[in-house]
Amino acid sequence: MNLRAAVLHPATALGVLLVIPVLGAARWRPDIVLLVLAQVLFCRLHVERWFGAGRPDGGFPAAYDTLGKVLSRHGAGLLATLLGAVAVVFVRAWDLWIPLLLIPGPALMLDAVSERFRYRFHPRYARFPVLTMVLCLLITLGGYRTIGERIGWPDTNDDFLFPLRASEAPEPLTEPERRAAVRVVRAALTGRDIPPDLPPRFAEPRQHRAWVTLFRTARRGRMTRGEAAPGTLTEQLVAAAKDAQANATGRIWRRVWEDVRIQVDLAGPSQTLGARWFRRAIRAPFDAITGRMPWAFVQYDCETGVDGFTLTDSERSATVLPADVMLHGWTTPRKKTSRYRTHNWERISRELRRRGSFEDGQPWPDGATLQNFRTYSFAEPDPKGTPGRTVELYRGNVLFDGALTEERLLDGIEAAGAWLLGTVEDDGKFDYEYFPTRDDHGRGYNEVRHAGSVYGLFYLGNMAAREERLRPQRAAYIAAGVKAMGRVYGMLGAPPGTTADDGFVAFLEGKDGERTNSGSQALTMLSLLERPSPDSVSDPALSASLRRPGDDAVIAGLAKTLIAMVDERGWVYRRWTEARAGEQMDHQPLYFPGELLLALVRYHEATGDPEALAVAKRVGRAQIHYTKRPFEIPDHWVMQALDHLDALDPDDPTWREGAYWMGHDYADEQFPPQVPHAPDYQGAYRRDLEIARTTRAASRGEAIGGVARIAWRRGDPAELWERSLIGGARHLIEQQYTADNTFHFPDPEETLGAIRMGLIDNHCRIDNNQHAIVALDNALEALRRRADQ
Repeated sequence: MNLRAAVLHPATALGVLLVIPVLGAARWRPDIVLLVLAQVLFCRLHVERWFGAGRPDGGFPAAYDTLGKVLSRHGAGLLATLLGAVAVVFVRAWDLWIPLLLIPGPALMLDAVSERFRYRFHPRYARFPVLTMVLCLLITLGGYRTIGERIGWPDTNDDFLFPLRASEAPEPLTEPERRAAVRVVRAALTGRDIPPDLPPRFAEPRQHRAWVTLFRTARRGRMTRGEAAPGTLTEQLVAAAKDAQANATGRIWRRVWEDVRIQVDLAGPSQTLGARWFRRAIRAPFDAITGRMPWAFVQYDCETGVDGFTLTDSERSATVLPADVMLHGWTTPRKKTSRYRTHNWERISRELRRRGSFEDGQPWPDGATLQNFRTYSFAEPDPKGTPGRTVELYRGNVLFDGALTEERLLDGIEAAGAWLLGTVEDDGKFDYEYFPTRDDHGRGYNEVRHAGSVYGLFYLGNMAAREERLRPQRAAYIAAGVKAMGRVYGMLGAPPGTTADDGFVAFLEGKDGERTNSGSQALTMLSLLERPSPDSVSDPALSASLRRPGDDAVIAGLAKTLIAMVDERGWVYRRWTEARAGEQMDHQPLYFPGELLLALVRYHEATGDPEALAVAKRVGRAQIHYTKRPFEIPDHWVMQALDHLDALDPDDPTWREGAYWMGHDYADEQFPPQVPHAPDYQGAYRRDLEIARTTRAASRGEAIGGVARIAWRRGDPAELWERSLIGGARHLIEQQYTADNTFHFPDPEETLGAIRMGLIDNHCRIDNNQHAIVALDNALEALRRRADQ
């Protein structure tokens, strides 16, 4: 087959159609087109050389030219074309040129080997071209993974499309320039003369827009914003400040110009986004195959909280700044049914249409132009503090600066503990969650998380006994835990279908206890077992409150209930009623088996109960096996329990090997070794098609702490686990609320110390902070061990 036939063959054309999603990236980076075409040409020529009429020895036997063989040959061409094009775009996006050699490598190797053996084996493997191409693919992926793990190449996922598409951000200002900008804005607001001693850059023209946003402490009407057209930086700051002043509603604004908190956004170059028909054409085959798949090209145009958008037509214009998502809480709280990046874009798109009075129901109306852009953003968070002090903002937050130190970790733990402490109300109930953008404490409640947060308070009490920094608050942690435990005592009773004489005790939920689940029982028992020893508390009244008459019977009854919720396979039921009915389970609930496992192991450690240990081992083995099933995620409670099982049974390698396997499963999803496409992903954990969340970093920090303790105890290499713990802690502290990232809330004081739920999820919840405190404590141990080496 000649060159023209190889390139224009229908199979090649179909192969190109298969890579449309990847070629779509060429709209953003046209240089990719040449690379893709070169790879397509190579794949087609190679397939035709080895599996077509152009074979060196003059052609295949007649039997090969059947319809099935022809289809197989062209199927190999399609596969080679598709995979080659995807690989080229991937490595080009990350600017990785060395891996390009891996793509044709196996094919060239096959070429050389066949020539070496004078084509002796060629007719045999030529009968299976698709199989041969798959083999080449496996060799390529294996080589990439092996080399990539050693030198830090990115994992093979769609994150590469984000840096490929990223808009250019303007050059940042220096600290003196930011201070000068704030002085200009303040002067414009108060009618004073513009400072004459401005940096030279303030007289230089800027080609892009600028905004000034002003905030005051109020639940309604807390912000006003002004926009400025291109001009010098001084002109833009003055114009945007006066525009914000003119847009302020209410007389109270007139009295607060000296004290308002100022945020400045300087836009960079904008990009016009592609037509809807192209996006629909790309998405249609995916939807046809999978149903409503949460994937679309728009998610690479919209890194939520980082990209801003402008929608315009001949008569109207609307703009959403990057951090508006955070300022207004559009993605708070995260919902399981609408948590993907495409859903984030839909919320932003809806707000764009509303602001510009565009018709609803479309991503953007016909005849309108949609552009995205990024900004350089900074703020003066506290005008009454250090004069003119500013902070740079990214996604509405202040990025972590410098190294993670023991002092910073203890600061974070103390602040998170203080926030959790402040959520305990007089009746023992927690202020379960808080939505800071609307100053709303929510109305939901979760009893499982209540029990887990009691455990967290007692954990803090024990931690304070060994950490001098936390010792002044130790009595407060314990007293709050005792108060919250009172609510738990009030909900204890015999589970449905039993009497008090049967010896079962349960934390009852729902009418007549019909929603009683294994997680609540486990966390209740963990809370009781985590209580500090009364002998360690100097205050007599507090010491006496730590234990109640009949506690031993309560704990034993809880253990009996937990054991009854395990089937003969070691699987754990969700509800007590299901366990009593003996229903066959196809799936286990998330978290509950691990909570049960840890509770039973801790119970055995406290009492020596042999049945509890035997059941715990059965559950542990079942969980190790269960989480190796496709699409199952290891449970962070299980990994903590495996640490205890390994300590109790060091001669059995099952627990150590299971913990290491699960730990690797977690650590492989972290940034690094994943390559972050945004700076605030450092230390976070990847989520497919979602923005990273702190809940994952917090719970995984708990889990990997257990894995690290196994390695420390056994003298095994622990660098991976220590790095993971320290990186996760860095991420958690970066997402912790401080005075510098709460200035725009209606009540900034309410959130201080809390660790929010995610990069774009502002809200605070008790369980997230409980997990984070344990994770930060584990990182503290890892940091100290590294310092001692």
